[in-house]
Amino acid sequence: MQADKAVGRYAGRRILVFGAGVSGLAAARLLLRLGASVVVVEQSPGPHRWAEELARQGAELLFGDPAPEVVLAGGIDRMVKSPGIPYRHPLVVAAIGRGIPVETEIELGYHVFPGRIAGITGSNGKTTTATLLYAMLEAAGMPAALAGNIGRPFAEVAPEAGPETTAVLELSSFQLKGVDRFRAEVAVLTNLVPHHLDYHETMADYVEAKWRLFRPLAEGAPGTAVLPAAGAGLFWARLRDAGVRSIAFGLGGGSGEDAGIGKDADASGGGAEKGGAHGASGGTADGAAAAAGKTPPPGAAPPPAAAIVAVRRSGNTAWVVRREGGREVALFPVAALRVPGRHNVENAMAAAAAASALGVPPAAIRRAVEAFTGVEHRLEFVRELDGVRFYNDSKATNPGAVVRALEALGGPVILLAGGLERGESFAPLRPFWQDGTIRRMIVFGETAGRLRTEAAESGFFAVAPARTLEEAVAIAWREARPGETVLLSPGCASWDQFRSFEERGRRFKAAVWALRPKEGDDGKKGVRDAGA
Repeated sequence: MQADKAVGRYAGRRILVFGAGVSGLAAARLLLRLGASVVVVEQSPGPHRWAEELARQGAELLFGDPAPEVVLAGGIDRMVKSPGIPYRHPLVVAAIGRGIPVETEIELGYHVFPGRIAGITGSNGKTTTATLLYAMLEAAGMPAALAGNIGRPFAEVAPEAGPETTAVLELSSFQLKGVDRFRAEVAVLTNLVPHHLDYHETMADYVEAKWRLFRPLAEGAPGTAVLPAAGAGLFWARLRDAGVRSIAFGLGGGSGEDAGIGKDADASGGGAEKGGAHGASGGTADGAAAAAGKTPPPGAAPPPAAAIVAVRRSGNTAWVVRREGGREVALFPVAALRVPGRHNVENAMAAAAAASALGVPPAAIRRAVEAFTGVEHRLEFVRELDGVRFYNDSKATNPGAVVRALEALGGPVILLAGGLERGESFAPLRPFWQDGTIRRMIVFGETAGRLRTEAAESGFFAVAPARTLEEAVAIAWREARPGETVLLSPGCASWDQFRSFEERGRRFKAAVWALRPKEGDDGKKGVRDAGA
């Protein structure tokens, strides 16, 4: 562990860890190792298996919802806050009011980690991009760790790593809002659409949280920014003014035919015209900038980049290529990517751009792409039964992510949607309600009523309510026809009925595997699973 950066910031200081979830516990353990005096506040009363461990190491534990003045009375030098706890919480407000710095465990891990960091943020596509980048580094034989909002907490990984390690961090806006000195050598933006406004309250706050990943580069730190070629005008303008080395990626506009990919990038051959470009480039960062009160440059065209990762057709094959300084290098054929959807092509392009910035050879990039079979809960094929295909897209926690799934799979789809109420509009689904891509919709959770209302306002009435996810699966199976797809793509967070989107996805898969062939089928014909 390289603790020299942390001496003075944490050692001998009284640090409050607010929230003892996975990241909070990792932070508390690391702080104790660094010699800090640790106070842990956990809102759930317990009992907790970790309580005895931390108490034995000298941590002070407080449970429930103690008054801020009680928690802060003994003097607190710094707060490490669970990312999910909003800044409007009374204890956080009181700490900030007293001038106490508030950070997340990503900042803490940075002060201990000795190697290189590649940070991936964006509204959608972060997990796939980060996982692919990690696979590319591994394929090249370069020591790497996958952490942050995926895998293990950074504060757990950081003290174990050596200087040769590259940390690939998936970074949410919740995590980035709490960083200060954190710096990544490679910073990646997948896309930017309105999201988490129940937490951030304004689009400006959400955008600025994402910008924190790129701010050190704009302030002169060495490194590379990887951005979508279209739709990131605000970020491009700021980075251009600072002279930051950048790599652009993207399929191009419209349906993608100008990029020469045709149906290679879409398992169903569907186009992006239903909702604009909804891949990793998103096409909506400038809308986000406008919502944030900023003005992107005219036309939102990116400035000249140091390199561009794009798609070029050679004969009958569409290739992802990297262009820099008049030289073009082929990275991988689009058809080598086995996960469906144009958005996943762009996710792979973003990962390849970041990998090239980190020195990964083209051959290793291609090997990783060819071996990649997707990420659990991200448009994950579960099984086929009686000609009906089932997909688990539980990670789709906003309407834009549902759009990408629908574009990738095509119709007809029986969509299972609903979850925690955050006030996000379901208007992006309107074209799919109206053109028949969604044939039937089963709704559940807090947003069930509003989904039904917004669908009806679009002239779509084929909606059925379900009290539970298992009931939704049963209804969908009863009504599904051969050739159709049953898709869990909720468009909402899971916390109204589940502990996490992972639990929601596992429950969906269990319900799907519990289904039996319909009457008249011998149970042998037309049954296929994800391992076939």
